[in-house]
Amino acid sequence: MTELFFSRYITSQQSKSGIGQDTDRMESTMRIGTWNVENQLMSEEHQELIRRQNCDVWLLTEVHPKWAENEGTTILHFHAQLSKGVMGRNQHWAAVLSVLPLDRLDDPHDASAAAKINGVTYCSTILPWRGVKADSAPWHGSNHSEITENAISALLRNLPKGDLVWGGDWNHSLIGREHAGSMGGRLHLLDAIRHSNSKYQQPVSRIAAITANRLTILGFLYRGR
Repeated sequence: MTELFFSRYITSQQSKSGIGQDTDRMESTMRIGTWNVENQLMSEEHQELIRRQNCDVWLLTEVHPKWAENEGTTILHFHAQLSKGVMGRNQHWAAVLSVLPLDRLDDPHDASAAAKINGVTYCSTILPWRGVKADSAPWHGSNHSEITENAISALLRNLPKGDLVWGGDWNHSLIGREHAGSMGGRLHLLDAIRHSNSKYQQPVSRIAAITANRLTILGFLYRGR
């Protein structure tokens, strides 16, 4: 079974009510969905589920190219940024969808897509899964732990500094037994979270997705300034 994960991200904005008056700090809540759509063609069920969840931002992975419209700039009613890189069946590795206009960023890694929305960077990523072949594009390294380390290092090196929301199909558990990745890969992921001023945020809710047969392990974190 594949699952959808949802988190709420608190964004802060500053406003002044008048010249010379103190700056007030306003907060708004964004609803973020993370979903591996497994290269499925978009159906009415997909569309209804996306509409029903009422997310401000989606971090998608394994996106069928026919999901995109307007030369890849939109998906349904969302602004969209899709990874330039594609997987073996020609699906995009990742995509960021937003109800608000977004600033497009270069892919921080071939298996990722990134965009800025209201000054916050959003990144959707697939990290290497167990059984991935050594030194097979877009992965670099001789074993799974090293491949994961190199992918995470590239992401952290290439993503802009500042506020970050990062999610996607990480292919790792962070606690308990490891089924999809490797214990070495998990250690690199946890190390990156600890050393990048980040907080791993457990999703606030999850629901079963449609027409899927396996569990997709997803992650979500944000990093403040």
